Amino acid sequence: MMRVRATASRKLAPGFTLVEVLVALVVLSIGLLGIASLQLSSLRWNNGAAKRSQATLLAYDILDRMRANPAAARSSEYSTGGTPGTIATADLNAWASNIVAAMGPGATGTVGVPNATGTTAWFLITITWIDSNDPNDPNAGALTFRLRSQL
Repeated sequence: MMRVRATASRKLAPGFTLVEVLVALVVLSIGLLGIASLQLSSLRWNNGAAKRSQATLLAYDILDRMRANPAAARSSEYSTGGTPGTIATADLNAWASNIVAAMGPGATGTVGVPNATGTTAWFLITITWIDSNDPNDPNAGALTFRLRSQL
């Protein structure tokens, strides 16, 4: 029978592997905290991007409503609030409620008075909202989206 002889064996001090495990655990926890911080920043930026996309869609929404009712748009009914009971007033009311629902409380939208040149009329549509998850945050900044288009 053949015997296998062990080559130089290494003796470890008691508890050495426990210290290695603890150091690895500390390094891993610092890495996980960094990843959690990046995830939080990512969520915050995604929320802001989503609101900017919503502002774009809402601006095009009122512009499409105005294109469906060009006579009222050129006569400034969408800029002044319109006459009660008209399509322009219903459009503006629906648009205002959509803005608050999508952008949060305190968000507003306005349609500028048409700047007519010849047969075309230029409109400035503005949507303003607070860029924060907490509308009472004093450090939150108001953001504005503007769309200039002709009708």
